[in-house]
Amino acid sequence: MKIRHLAFLLPALFATQLSFAQQSSGSIAASRAEDRPVINLSADSYREVQQDRVILTLSREARGTESQAIADEVNKAINAVMESGKANDTLKLKTGSYNFWPQQDYDEKGKKTGKTTYVARGEVIVTSTDMVEATRFVEEVSEQMNLSNINFDLTTEVRRQIENEIRGESIQSFQEKARAISREFGFDNYDIKYVQLRDSTSNMSPVPRMAMARADSLAEAKFSGPELEAGKERVTISLTGEIALY
Repeated sequence: MKIRHLAFLLPALFATQLSFAQQSSGSIAASRAEDRPVINLSADSYREVQQDRVILTLSREARGTESQAIADEVNKAINAVMESGKANDTLKLKTGSYNFWPQQDYDEKGKKTGKTTYVARGEVIVTSTDMVEATRFVEEVSEQMNLSNINFDLTTEVRRQIENEIRGESIQSFQEKARAISREFGFDNYDIKYVQLRDSTSNMSPVPRMAMARADSLAEAKFSGPELEAGKERVTISLTGEIALY
């Protein structure tokens, strides 16, 4: 009976010891993983790109004592400009800000005169990748609205194309840094604990501006409107992350 009882106990004891050994091995492995040196890394790649889109703000402001007449003047100018640009496929037009407010009149001594001047101001935003055609349009509608602001940027298509081109460069740079740091610290390999990808764009031009020198195409066309010159933007892809050395 004792021998039979012992035979039953041996498998259970062996299983308990095996389970304990597995737990101990797992704890040691986890401990070793936690003890690995962790390094923060960053890498980036960038490309300076010529801006390919212009954003023009056209505005009309009117002042007077008749509120309805002032509003009508600005509204007619906006409608005329919007109508002029409808047939041009190279331009995208939308209405911008619109403001209407009263102003109290004051005399030379700073006292209210009792009169009120009404002010209305409206905008139309013109976007185009064709600088020459944008210049044509500004000149065409100059009697209705004045050019009040110029900005340049990158179209979404160009930005995505550049990001796709330099993303691989950023990843390769991150991997090369990780391998180099591993060797410098005396390790053979590394694991990536986490990695984050970021994209950013910065304007390389001091300010959006009218060109000082004529482009050939504009000179030949003999326009009296503004000559547009885009600047450059820096498109950057950055990688930040942590690696564990082993």
